[in-house]
Amino acid sequence: MTGSGGRRRGERRHQTRNRRRGERARDHLRRMRERERQRLQTQALARTRARRGTPKSRLLARTRFASLFAVSLAAGLLLATPLQERLGQWASGELGQLESIAVQGNRHLSAEEIARATGAEPGSRLAAVETHDVERRLRSQPWIRDARVLRLPPGRLLVRVEERHAEAVLADRASDGGEPQSWRLVDATGTPFARAEEADIAALPHLLGDDGLKSDESHVSLVTALELSSRLRSAVQSGPPGLADAMELHLPQVGSPEGWVLRSRERSVEVLLGRVQLFDRLDRLEQILAARLSETREAVRIDLRFADQAVLRRVSASG
Repeated sequence: MTGSGGRRRGERRHQTRNRRRGERARDHLRRMRERERQRLQTQALARTRARRGTPKSRLLARTRFASLFAVSLAAGLLLATPLQERLGQWASGELGQLESIAVQGNRHLSAEEIARATGAEPGSRLAAVETHDVERRLRSQPWIRDARVLRLPPGRLLVRVEERHAEAVLADRASDGGEPQSWRLVDATGTPFARAEEADIAALPHLLGDDGLKSDESHVSLVTALELSSRLRSAVQSGPPGLADAMELHLPQVGSPEGWVLRSRERSVEVLLGRVQLFDRLDRLEQILAARLSETREAVRIDLRFADQAVLRRVSASG
């Protein structure tokens, strides 16, 4: 009995020591966590203070800024009068007679043509050349969309122009239904701007419109026509040969139910697009032509004005 009782007391003491060790370990861990939490909190507070600055440092910063601003303002006031006088002397004294006109940005027009369009005469006083007047004269030229002019001492005029780029040619419909007598170039903004030459007429897409489309003005109908023309060129590649090689896009006529019409220049094939859902109808046209059906190849008219279908008229059809 004595031996077994001693063993039990020894086990209890061992358990007690283990329990106390566990409590001390947990207390130590809690203290370590608390110290770590305080350390991290102190670091975060220090970073916040560093960003914001202490009241004293903020006051010093504002004082330094005010001092620098005051110094800069004083220096500006001191230099303003001499600088103004210097610029006046430069404008009146260093600008001599106009010796040359430098032109930049031109591609279609020659430098000589642009120089003549400025209206500035060689040998005249460069200080007397009004740059705004020169820019206005240049912008009045059909091929010049924008212009900037700068006087450079002692005697040079620098001209920077932005020219228009022709995207299509526009013809007014002939009153008798025959061939158009005149063609105008159209830029990407839908603006007719200059008379087209024969080479332009042969190379650019043809748009046929009404007499009411004025030059030097942007027209929404012509912007739409340019978008349709670009889309049509890809849509008709697999269509009848005459349609892909030479086509004309006719703008809608007032009161006409046909709307937009695509015709080959030989009048052998025409496509009626109507007035609404134009690009959806172009998608349908591309699908029809890509199918390469015999009915499509023989068609002289493709009418896309009806929902989800195309009405074809072939050569043999009457009426």
